[in-house]
Amino acid sequence: MTRERLKDIAEIIGILAIVASLLFLGFEIQQSNRIAVASTEIGIRNSYSEFNRGLYTGSDVAEVMARAQRPDAEWTEAENLKVLLLVSDLLNVWMSVETACQNDLAPESTCAELHDDIRAFIGMFPGTRPMWQYFVESYPSLADTEVRRTINRALGGQ
Repeated sequence: MTRERLKDIAEIIGILAIVASLLFLGFEIQQSNRIAVASTEIGIRNSYSEFNRGLYTGSDVAEVMARAQRPDAEWTEAENLKVLLLVSDLLNVWMSVETACQNDLAPESTCAELHDDIRAFIGMFPGTRPMWQYFVESYPSLADTEVRRTINRALGGQ
């Protein structure tokens, strides 16, 4: 076998090695993306669970939220603060979900569920409407978010 022939064989082997490496790299990136999406989804579900756990494990919070089911709910100062902070926590969960959706780190079903959850929560707890209105008006940084638009629609706005 001539030197020229060995050089050609070596080049072919090199090209095949590069192609194999690129295929492997593509597989690894795809797997990393699936792991990122799954991790985000797990984090989202854990956030919702933690939020809900806070509602049902504290009897005083459960009592306040039971009253929040009435549109004419009236609050003591302490209850008002508690509901305001609860709404703030939920808003943070929703904004985290929206961020994950915008970055393709959450499944489309989770992104759709986000808006269903906003509508359902505000519909189920109309007594929290003043708190949602407060956040919509007080945080101009929320202006360009889908979460804010969905909250506004749930509040009967645009």
